[in-house]
Amino acid sequence: DKAYIVPDGLTATIYTAVNGEALTGETIAVIPANTGVILHGAANATYTLLQTTTTDSYDSNLLKGSTADEVINNDEVHYILGVNSGKCGLYWPNGTTEGKGSFTNAAGKAYLELAPAVAPVGARGFVLRATDTATAVEDVPADADDTYYDLLGRKVLTPQPGNVYICNGKKIVVF
Repeated sequence: DKAYIVPDGLTATIYTAVNGEALTGETIAVIPANTGVILHGAANATYTLLQTTTTDSYDSNLLKGSTADEVINNDEVHYILGVNSGKCGLYWPNGTTEGKGSFTNAAGKAYLELAPAVAPVGARGFVLRATDTATAVEDVPADADDTYYDLLGRKVLTPQPGNVYICNGKKIVVF
């Protein structure tokens, strides 16, 4: 129920559309209050989110969230964060029939809610991949002053070890 700034090294993603059997995600730098997001960071790392104020909102966000344990029971198709066959993703909640039916969403957790006409038929879930697994980069400016960009084309002030960046028009890994 509060807004937060996403710190370096942590990524906050909202999902705005379904394209076939894939989700369209958007990375955001500030999380408005009452906005469902998926957070991705390094294993065993600790991050501090700083509280802020913002009037931003993401009306197209398909992620919903709960500030307290909440029973969700409507005609939409739902997916919750989980692991299936060793893959982290958004999957139908246990006890539902193809994502439809009643389930309890825990406090502080987000879930994906899709209209039946939009949900891929029979898709049990969506595997989540880190944003740094992109295979191509387009239209990233090549600077001669060693400016770093992430794979989404955003300028990076402090490159972090182990991440892939674009610098002077080339993909590089910072060690």
